[in-house]
Amino acid sequence: MRTHLLPIALVALVALTTAACSDDDGDTNQNNNTTSDCGDGVASGAETCDGADHRLDDCSTIGMNFTGGTLACNATCDGWVTTGCTTNDDCGNNTLDAGELCDGSLLDGNDCESIAGGFLGGALACNATCDGWVTTGCTSVDDCGNDALDSGETCDGSLLDNNECSTIGGIFTAGDLACNATCDGWVTTACTAGGDSCSDPLVVTGDASFVGTDITADFTDQLDLQDASCDGGYGVPAAGAVEAVFEVALAAGEKMIVAESGGLDGYLMVTSTCDSSAVCAAVSDTPDELSYTATAAETVYVIVGAYVATPSSTDYAIEFSFPVCGNGIVETGEQCDDVNGTPASGDGCSDTCEIEFGYECDNTSTSVCALYPAFGTFNGDCESNIQQTGGALATGDAEFFLLTLTASAIVTGTVSSPDGDMEFYIVNDGGQAYSFETAGDEIVTASLGAGTYALVAYAYDAVSSFSIDLATECPEDLGSLGDGGAVNQVEAAMAAGELYYYKITLTEDVMMNGTLTSTSGDADFYIYGAQGFVTGHFEDGNEIINTVLGAGTYYLQVNAYMALPDFTLNLAFTTPSIPDIGTFAAGDAIGDQVGGALAQQVCAHYTITFTNDVLLSGTLGGNATGDVDLYLYNADRNYVESAANGSETWTDQPVSAGTYYLQVQAYGDVVDAYTLTLATTTP
Repeated sequence: MRTHLLPIALVALVALTTAACSDDDGDTNQNNNTTSDCGDGVASGAETCDGADHRLDDCSTIGMNFTGGTLACNATCDGWVTTGCTTNDDCGNNTLDAGELCDGSLLDGNDCESIAGGFLGGALACNATCDGWVTTGCTSVDDCGNDALDSGETCDGSLLDNNECSTIGGIFTAGDLACNATCDGWVTTACTAGGDSCSDPLVVTGDASFVGTDITADFTDQLDLQDASCDGGYGVPAAGAVEAVFEVALAAGEKMIVAESGGLDGYLMVTSTCDSSAVCAAVSDTPDELSYTATAAETVYVIVGAYVATPSSTDYAIEFSFPVCGNGIVETGEQCDDVNGTPASGDGCSDTCEIEFGYECDNTSTSVCALYPAFGTFNGDCESNIQQTGGALATGDAEFFLLTLTASAIVTGTVSSPDGDMEFYIVNDGGQAYSFETAGDEIVTASLGAGTYALVAYAYDAVSSFSIDLATECPEDLGSLGDGGAVNQVEAAMAAGELYYYKITLTEDVMMNGTLTSTSGDADFYIYGAQGFVTGHFEDGNEIINTVLGAGTYYLQVNAYMALPDFTLNLAFTTPSIPDIGTFAAGDAIGDQVGGALAQQVCAHYTITFTNDVLLSGTLGGNATGDVDLYLYNADRNYVESAANGSETWTDQPVSAGTYYLQVQAYGDVVDAYTLTLATTTP
């Protein structure tokens, strides 16, 4: 919001300066800008105003771009006090700015009964200039009780404006609704509530909201869902916690959004059956919003409840919405909606009303989508000066660009700003990202396969401008190798921080064994897959390399951690022999893998296959000496997850069905033994 502080400050400064100046004629008893009558409440002579007498002026007529508010006269009767005035920029922003009586829905604690006018109740509103009230919705004593629906009344006596218990937006399903004594609300003591159990669910047939102050009083059922699928991320809800039960009939392809926005620490669940042993088809704990789309026509039960038996806050506000993708209206749960009728993909807004990769869409109805600006298209063959500059960005703002590579490449460079901290991300169409998030300029190194990528320049601090300077490296090609192949490369000096690249194509799955050594200094060794993600790294003095790689193209990076007078890379490739842990479905027991001693930086490898999507948890321990690290790679040897910081464990890592590779690496010391424990649950 932009406020007009500068003009007000200048006016105050001028008034102060004028009031301090005396007459030129030497008369010390009189100031030119005041009169002896100032303070008598009557604007006379040279006075601009006097007390409440403003000579018919108000905030909007004094030529200072104000549109409303309360104008006051200064103490010397020669100018205005405008702190109570408002501008168009202020009024309407739903914030109570200086000088505003109200703004939009913010009434500063006022209602029809609290303001002057003798109103009994009704709906008070703020006027268009934020300096007064709209009382057409208020009711007076004379109106309420006359058995007529007067302006501002919700009801009057027996006249309920066609409302009944089931239509007033609460938890009530039947009974006798009554009007309160002030004609502005309901008496629901004779209404009966639903949703308290599976035998009496609240039936939701369209957009609806259910609001209350005490969920433990309105819903006393304790369904106690205990299936592991109902774990909201922090375990299943506590026994004895109350739940509200809703029944919803969904058509095939229909999407439902359920949100709980009250103070309640709650959870949301969708099940196809309603009993304590129900399996959850969807669950949300944080944030308290859940999206569910029916694959076929079905009736589901939505369970909304407290997470603990005695919640600290019992306020609840449960909202159901059913967005229709393709109606040209951006509804709750939709990122965009750009087509009337049958939605389509490939135009920026998908057929499920989600923004497609490489596009940005506004939030209007109908949405307007456009591709990110093109950074360029490159073939990956030693191209330099891939550059893009940008202007000012506020803190937290970002600029997006599209980079297309027609062949795999190592992309390096910098992202910089003269006066702030930029962060940089490279994201593929699957949502996988390289992130560069250091203080100051970002040093970029990324192995990217052929394809299109989103480049994101993010302003961690406000910047006046920024520059993205990238290049594709020219790796030395080691050719194609398989079982029995070998590499022996001796290279010259490298400065600290300098990088050297090799490209290698493996014709079959191999075990890569070898060393990276230097007569002095420290060189680190990294392996990048052609699809862009690290598949191995070795970084502790002279590097002992021991890892399994699948057939395909890789980039080998030598990083001079310290200045090197030279370095030698020796590699040998053999057919791997990898123990297979087995094939498992979610929840199946997986036996521990117990291994013996591992020399420094040496790895042990395993394969494992999952028949369905799982949440994978793992721990690596059992070693009395040495630091052992754990890595998980997919079938393409792309990195998935690691535990490499002392306490080697991960919990509930989402893993899709397929075959994976596990690598156990002795990081910096000889490891005497290890035990690998794995477990899975259903996502």
